[in-house]
Amino acid sequence: MKKIQVLLFTFICSTNLFAQTSDSIVHRLMIIPYQEEYYLSDAEQDIMKQTSRPPAEYRDFFRNSLDLKITAALEKDVKCVDLLHDQDPGSLNYMMGFHSRAILKYDAPVNSTAISADSNEKISDEIKNQHVAPQYMNVKGDAKFMNLNFRDTAYLRSFMKTYNCDMILSLNQFEIKTNYNSCIDIANKIYKRELMIHYTLIDNNCKVLHGSYVSAWFPSNSNRDTEISEKVFPQIATALKNNLSTFISAENKKGHR
Repeated sequence: MKKIQVLLFTFICSTNLFAQTSDSIVHRLMIIPYQEEYYLSDAEQDIMKQTSRPPAEYRDFFRNSLDLKITAALEKDVKCVDLLHDQDPGSLNYMMGFHSRAILKYDAPVNSTAISADSNEKISDEIKNQHVAPQYMNVKGDAKFMNLNFRDTAYLRSFMKTYNCDMILSLNQFEIKTNYNSCIDIANKIYKRELMIHYTLIDNNCKVLHGSYVSAWFPSNSNRDTEISEKVFPQIATALKNNLSTFISAENKKGHR
């Protein structure tokens, strides 16, 4: 009789533990990096002068480091799958398949307004300057962001099922823009630069829950790749986490599939 009681008690405890675990499990978020061609910067000459590696290497460093910083920040709210650093040998093919089907275009923010990591700064209007690199896309920062749409919803559903993910965070574009109207040091010609990350959050019904950009400022004389990564990327990651927290929390409350 005593053994039966012990077994019954163990069963009840394990059942309660399972229920508590099920209730506390958060959804899984897939983080997808931006495509290399969506790295846009008017600071290339300055970065090359201060960085001890060729452009292809520091651009790859930016992409990898940004992913890691964002993943670390979001892991506090949701279980993340970082596709860029996933150990599955098929991850690269999945990432290429996703990017090949993605449709990117400038849109008004979705369920949001554009946010700067520095809340005391107003994002500048479109800047036209002879020093800006030709690949710089002139977009009024507070009006548009690079959004992602997916017409092949069957592929997207299959993709999410493969990785058992409920949401996808697509990083769509990386921009560095110099504000030549905001001079920090006139004598040394030091200006403010804005680093912007455009992103889209999609749920498992292929619906865009949220889309916008986050940005942070740094001075134009601070151009080492490692310095930008350690000082600016954490600000971007924190701002992005704050923007997404409401949407992630709402998805978690919906229950599991």
